[in-house]
Amino acid sequence: MYISPDGYRSAFDDIRRTSLSHSTCKVVVFVSALDIDALCSAKMLANLFKSELIPHKISPVVGYSELGAMYKELDDDVTNVICVGCGATIDLETHFDIPIDEPIGRKIYVIDNHRPWNLDNLFGATSVVCLDDGAVDKLTDHREAYEYLIEHQDDDEDNQMDNGNGHANGDGEHVGGLIDDDGDQTDEDEPAPRQPDGKKQSSTQLLEDYYGQGSSLTQSCTVQTYALLSSVGETTITSLWLTVVGATSLDAEHPQIYQSLFPLLKDEVQRLCPPVNSHDGLHDGLHIETDYALFVLRHWSLYQAMLHSSYLGAKLQLWTEDGRKRLHKMLAKMGISLREAQEQWSHMHIHLKKGLRDKLSDVAGVYGIDEIIRSGVVRRYGYKGSVSAGDCVEAILALLQQKTDTHDDEHRIWVSNFWKGWDAMDNVNELLEGISKAKELQQAVVSAGTAIFEKKQIKDLRSFRLAVIREGPELDVFRNPLALARLGVWIAEGCAESHPVPLPLVIASLNTIADTYLVLGMGPYYGRGDEMAKEDVYNRFGPAFQATATKINAKVRMDAFESCIIEVARDDLSRFLEALTLSGLV
Repeated sequence: MYISPDGYRSAFDDIRRTSLSHSTCKVVVFVSALDIDALCSAKMLANLFKSELIPHKISPVVGYSELGAMYKELDDDVTNVICVGCGATIDLETHFDIPIDEPIGRKIYVIDNHRPWNLDNLFGATSVVCLDDGAVDKLTDHREAYEYLIEHQDDDEDNQMDNGNGHANGDGEHVGGLIDDDGDQTDEDEPAPRQPDGKKQSSTQLLEDYYGQGSSLTQSCTVQTYALLSSVGETTITSLWLTVVGATSLDAEHPQIYQSLFPLLKDEVQRLCPPVNSHDGLHDGLHIETDYALFVLRHWSLYQAMLHSSYLGAKLQLWTEDGRKRLHKMLAKMGISLREAQEQWSHMHIHLKKGLRDKLSDVAGVYGIDEIIRSGVVRRYGYKGSVSAGDCVEAILALLQQKTDTHDDEHRIWVSNFWKGWDAMDNVNELLEGISKAKELQQAVVSAGTAIFEKKQIKDLRSFRLAVIREGPELDVFRNPLALARLGVWIAEGCAESHPVPLPLVIASLNTIADTYLVLGMGPYYGRGDEMAKEDVYNRFGPAFQATATKINAKVRMDAFESCIIEVARDDLSRFLEALTLSGLV
């Protein structure tokens, strides 16, 4: 079943009523461990439960196998399970082995922005409650088709029984026709074949098209959770900051979603944090300020922030010598020397910092960088400085990818990193440490991406572009899917500017320890400001990866909440990519 936004309050009242306990934890929140949006959403829920004195447990999970295993370990006392950042695309009752005819006395709530919805969760499940973002109303035809197919799911078997010729009844007598003297069945009284059910065919086709269109993201988990908090009157500046950070985390791969959400977030920031004339640096809170598409500018030098900006790198093609010369020439036109540009931002002359917006505006048209100036949300921490939402995303992203010197299982390391990111949202010192790590990560991304472009390792295949990383000093970094996705975005932005036709991208990186390749598929990427970027972008690699692996019997592992990520055995990669190219599924 599902609930629309106007039913959020009633849903939370049910959770509170069935979860209040002085001795037992009755609420468990499963949260995707590699998703910043989900992390922020779960933290908002945790703060809400604390304010309501509801005992709860936060359980980060990495994939669907782990989710299923941890669900089976739940105590019978648990009455409410909340899946954040996962669960929307699979049949949860089947995945959790929930008996259909037996009430379990437990509700499973889903806050997830991955699409398409599994229609069993929306229209068939009795124990699953999906928080709708307002889009389910557009699935009226799909609901009718789903319900019709469920109602007539036994018709095929009945047709086979009805159309069987001369089958025997319980007494051994033939039915469905007469037997002539030679023992042959006559045509007399033979039932006519049942005509094909046109509605059943059209309903089946509609649902096949729905699931086959590919995966996509819609809205933001934090925005949905903030709507839940608003319905119960529990919004705070902290919850708003978490919402802004969660929504901003979508900007790199899904800029159209962030751009549609930002006006709403801006209005909410101005409502809860009205501008205050304060020049002493002590006024904490959230503020709308001029921001730039430059990498962690407030915590680096202007030159390094420009050099490592994926937006500016794509526009100026900074992976080439000519591109770097263009950057130097642009700085000269702005009246900023290289020495000044290489100073730490906090030490840069005040008149240069205040005049940066005007200087960039003057050269934006010449260099085609009109999107470099934008508004952003900044949180001030008194004399400790300020952190923009974009800077915070980069810090948490780096903490989620932090490598350790231990020999723990990789999934356990990811869960440990999740808690580091969780804690950093409440601790500015840990956040600043994360920003330092983010610089190192971005340097690895730019270095690897530059090498790929310089060596012309991007191949244009029939229906997608391909880049394979087999060597290099940054190879270990890209064992993490978050780092590989960041590299994929950097390459995709570069391709959007240097190639006239946008194509999906497949990027694979060798894991020398596991002797496998981590393969990531990305939908077509349109440059910022491109009108096509406002349209929904579907990623069809999930079903294509699965079908291809099955067809060639490759050794793969496909367990991530993102269906477009797959791990392929090293020896099977060539066959896998060849079959994927010829499949026509992308």
